[in-house]
Amino acid sequence: MNATSTTSTAPLPPPTRPRPVPGRRLAGWWATAVQTADYFLWSGPDAFLRHQQRRHGGTVFRVYLWRPVVALLDTQAISVLFDSPDLEQEYGFGWLRPPRALVGGVVPSTFENGRAHDVPKALYHDWLQSRLPDLGERFEATADHYLDRWDGGGRPFSFRDELENFSAEFLFDWLLGARPDPADVRLLYMNLFDHRFPRLATLFPRSLYRQSLAAFERLLACVLQSPQFPGVLARARALGLDDAGEVARQMLCLIGMHAFLGLQSLLKSVVGELSSQPAWALRVRHEVITTFGPQPVLPALRRLEGLPGLDAWMREVLRLHPPVANVFARATRDRTLRSQSGAYAIRQGDRLMGAIAAAHRDPTAFDDPGRFDPQRFRQPADSHHLIWARGPHDAPFCPGNRTCPGKDVAVLVAKLFCAKLVTHTHWTLFSPAMWRREAHGVNAAAPQGPMTVSAFERVR
Repeated sequence: MNATSTTSTAPLPPPTRPRPVPGRRLAGWWATAVQTADYFLWSGPDAFLRHQQRRHGGTVFRVYLWRPVVALLDTQAISVLFDSPDLEQEYGFGWLRPPRALVGGVVPSTFENGRAHDVPKALYHDWLQSRLPDLGERFEATADHYLDRWDGGGRPFSFRDELENFSAEFLFDWLLGARPDPADVRLLYMNLFDHRFPRLATLFPRSLYRQSLAAFERLLACVLQSPQFPGVLARARALGLDDAGEVARQMLCLIGMHAFLGLQSLLKSVVGELSSQPAWALRVRHEVITTFGPQPVLPALRRLEGLPGLDAWMREVLRLHPPVANVFARATRDRTLRSQSGAYAIRQGDRLMGAIAAAHRDPTAFDDPGRFDPQRFRQPADSHHLIWARGPHDAPFCPGNRTCPGKDVAVLVAKLFCAKLVTHTHWTLFSPAMWRREAHGVNAAAPQGPMTVSAFERVR
């Protein structure tokens, strides 16, 4: 036997034994109350999690946010939540749970497991892909309508409110050919996770909960009567979903809870960063105009994915302001979790929280992570740490994983909106866009406040 063969058969060192997750597995009511208040009221998510990271000396540790949860603060650790079969979903985004009546009694597929997750998700992806040929035309029509509206009269308006209206009108029109009242969409979904004691609220006719119930019924009727719903139902039945009411409720979850909430948050951050970073806005404008001309037309804009500067700029917006800030799962068996801080023993029943917003500000993954710098994504390694819609930013959709079927479409729409805005308009905000790192909740990634426009001009 030669020397090379001898070396190759040398025994490997034993694997490192996983250590227990730092932080007490059980804590009294006082510790739970203090940590919960610190996260939600005092320090805010970012400062709270960073303090706990320093305290425990790693990116995996146990905290108490209403109940015990294992926080994961690095990309390697969070990646187990993307497609591990032994980590199952529970109803709601951690402590954020919509009342069942406001989703029509049908559990949204994102909170399901197995076939209950995979089949509706396959329908979502199939329908989104089937509607792609009409995306450009419907986007252009909605965008032109809103640009004319914002340009008319010279009156101040709120980008916050208008972008919510824009997102609602565009998504329902594109996906279903429907035109519900955007006020119903905003009322139901911007408050979907804020209801407390819904049974008590039903006793009061003017309560937000009762109003939301009425809005849900109007939107559900709109879906059922929409021109495109027969096509949705035919595709659903091919996948084994035969109940028209259930399919309509699933589509309402897709458009309202997922697409609308995610898109309006992303567009607010797009406008906020364009307003706050004028030098970068000019770079994006120059790249679009150089490539497509001073008044880009839609067929050309469909190739926006090929613009490296715009793509890097959008990645940086998603890094600093991820619309999905946290992802959750519960372990169904004992297992080992590997992270940048080492290997940890996860126990059956442990609830895990992947803190995406915290991982995106990890200085070991991104240099000077608090600085807005799209140039960082000229380095492919930085994109490996970018998480978007429950998976790596560049990972393709697969039926069996948890990756959002609409993540690439959302980025395309955001790029279309950005290109339209920088090449066809000029605007000024009364005050700079502000983000609150201490904010929490489903819309925490968006700039806080109305983003009131003091001057807006459409360039024709």
